[in-house]
Formats: sequence, C-alpha cells, structure tokens
Amino acid sequence: MPVPQDVLARPKNTIVRKSGIKYFVVKSTCKRRDGRNISVNLGTIRHIINGVYVEKRKEPRPSHPPTW
Repeated sequence: MPVPQDVLARPKNTIVRKSGIKYFVVKSTCKRRDGRNISVNLGTIRHIINGVYVEKRKEPRPSHPPTW
C-alpha cells in the first residue's frame, strides 16, 4: 500500500515508514563506504497520526538501572 500524498509532504532528508496505523518520519543520510553510497537512518523525529504531524516525546532516561 503506497504512502498517501498528504503524508509525503515532510521535511527534507527524511523518509516515511509505516507501522500499524502510524507513520514514522525518520531522519536519513548517506555515507560512502567502499565506493558505494549507503543509506543510514538516524532516528525517528516525528510521528504522523491521522494525517497530523506529532512531535516525538522526549522522555528522560534514568541515569542508572533500578535496583531490586
């Protein structure tokens, strides 16, 4: 199933991935290795839910693992 045109209007140097009912906007770049260009995904920057861009929530990571 192709990605709808309204979802394709996104920031430059990004790709859209679909998972279930959500779309993920992933920052992408290219690196040169052994004379070939290799696509590298740098991480999710936004979600698209019901055709609306939603910023990715940044939840603080714990500084140490929990002690039991």
